[in-house]
Amino acid sequence: MIMSIRQEREHFIGQIKEEMAEYPVPPPLDMQILDKHYRSDRDHVYEEWKIDYRVETEETMPQLPGRSVPAYLLVPKDERFSPPYPAMVAFHQCNTDCIIAKDAVVGKAVQRPDQAYGYELVIQGFVVLAPDAINCGERNIPSIRHPYENKHCHQILSDPLGRPFWFKHAYDGMRAVDVLSSLDFVDSERIGVIGHSMGSAQAASTMARDPRVKAGLVTGRVTKKNLLAIAPRFLMTVLQSLEKTPETIAQIRGYFEEARSEFYEPDGLSDHLLLTVFECGHSFPDEYKSEAFSRLRSYFNASSTDVQFGKAVGEIDE
Repeated sequence: MIMSIRQEREHFIGQIKEEMAEYPVPPPLDMQILDKHYRSDRDHVYEEWKIDYRVETEETMPQLPGRSVPAYLLVPKDERFSPPYPAMVAFHQCNTDCIIAKDAVVGKAVQRPDQAYGYELVIQGFVVLAPDAINCGERNIPSIRHPYENKHCHQILSDPLGRPFWFKHAYDGMRAVDVLSSLDFVDSERIGVIGHSMGSAQAASTMARDPRVKAGLVTGRVTKKNLLAIAPRFLMTVLQSLEKTPETIAQIRGYFEEARSEFYEPDGLSDHLLLTVFECGHSFPDEYKSEAFSRLRSYFNASSTDVQFGKAVGEIDE
């Protein structure tokens, strides 16, 4: 029997609910501010907080790095913006540079300027939470990843974590939303997610499971399961053509168009779902960022400001 797209949606949502029933009961966040710096970049100013928060306990997570999350929290301080601010959880990649992790997102990795989208968002008036993914950055599990291992750090995690790796990713993503929702200077009705590569999968998985997330910007494939659970919320995604076959791109275009026709167009929301194919490899294209951030500001009714993309972090003054 062939299911209609609405039947597929209900099927996928049922699967997600079954999965989430296995998630541990979240403990108090116990967020700690470890450090705080005032940052200035020409006419842009913001604060960079180094924080840590709990996601699990010893009873639910055997691996110590799986119980808490080191992260950066970027807070606008430009007088052109005022609280409560829109906010984004910015997930990092792990194709390479898994050790760098969240540092790339906030602009501390000069070799990855295309991935400094957390920095680029805070200077546009967004609060940004940039957490380390499990086994990346400061959440390294020494018994699994040696210091010299810096690629695809997620591939052997499911057994040590005691659950499927992507379950953990989605759960940690929801805890990141908990952090933003707990801040009195964040507008809890304007929370989104952004990610590149592995971060795009974590962003989409989080958005599919957490209705508090109202918008998503990703570079990478969004599965049909996640897309149908996300619809009809705001989603922009880009596919890098040099990494995917024409057949794969056509397949993804197909289910995006199905979702648009069934869940977006009837309510006049066609412009809330955008799929773009760029002639590029494994990167976060600046041209995509420019359009995506402009649409995101409009969607969240946020103030507009000019941004220079691809700016090296070494130019940020403390």
